[in-house]
Amino acid sequence: MSFSARFDIAQYGPGKRLDLKKYSPANPHSLSQYPTIPPPPLYHLRGFNPDSETQVKLEILESLSSGINGRAQVLLCKVIKPPPASSTINVREGDYEPVPGPGTRIVANVNHKIADGDLCCKSYAYKYLYKKKLTGHPHLTAQYYGTWAVTLPRGKSKSMSVGLILMEYIIGYSIDELCSRDKYDQLVPDVSAPIIFHESDQAKDGEVCLELTKENCMEVLKQFIDGCVRHMHVGIAHNDAEPHNVFVTMRNGNDDLDKPRTVMFDHILTEVWSMAADARKPGCEIHCLEMSSKPPHPMERYSVKALTNFAGCEESPYCTFAVLRECIKEKKAANARMVEDIKKAEDDKGETW
Repeated sequence: MSFSARFDIAQYGPGKRLDLKKYSPANPHSLSQYPTIPPPPLYHLRGFNPDSETQVKLEILESLSSGINGRAQVLLCKVIKPPPASSTINVREGDYEPVPGPGTRIVANVNHKIADGDLCCKSYAYKYLYKKKLTGHPHLTAQYYGTWAVTLPRGKSKSMSVGLILMEYIIGYSIDELCSRDKYDQLVPDVSAPIIFHESDQAKDGEVCLELTKENCMEVLKQFIDGCVRHMHVGIAHNDAEPHNVFVTMRNGNDDLDKPRTVMFDHILTEVWSMAADARKPGCEIHCLEMSSKPPHPMERYSVKALTNFAGCEESPYCTFAVLRECIKEKKAANARMVEDIKKAEDDKGETW
């Protein structure tokens, strides 16, 4: 590891303070679906004024994910100073949820200093989903607290600006962490004992646990698939949904939950249709799925092949086939109810004559 890399990572150690300033990234780019935008100069953020006023102060508690090979440093932080109540930063256009009060633990996803495209794609996806009221419990996306910038030292006399995204702290495990893999590389949930998620005064024995029963595993996958089709309904497509970035938690803020909650992270490859190059073509401004009054049924958008990475062995509670069978049953039942309602309406109409 180079000295420069070690120095960068050391700036995000426990006890360090981050002085955040408001930042609005450029439109999403760097993916083939989006129009091309030239990168900004090295160590600079496009359109950011380093001399602007500090709005938020954070203290780093620990690193949740870091390293030279990572494209971002994911930090657990404590809010020291939120934006002032009189500031318009919290009310402008409703782009994000106001930063919570002092002492609240939140996550800062610090973008790599040269990965401008990653920051712009993630930031726009979170902002778009927030405006569509699809962030925070009970939705698939964690609550979004805005995109910010911080200026850090670079050597003895220089500095660099990096962007970061603030989001809800999710205490839990990824599906990958909750499972082992069989010889076919399929998911096998750990059913040997209940999984301890966190300590809580609200819990009977002081710990909130979850057994990976078939019902609970099915609930996790149902929430994941339901969240994805709801995102499709507003013009969002996830191109990197994998077991390692789909998490399970038993908490909403400071409150324990009675059933598992599914949350998906990492929106680097998430596509917002309205910002894509194809959306600029005449008649293509709105995705066809957005025109429907309801989200598409999972069976219409997801096949077993599409969810191969979430499949387990035949007996596995995480088996994708089992989830899709449930979807088929629900759709057949819904179709039967619709036919029955139509017949009843026709009979009622006949009686009026």
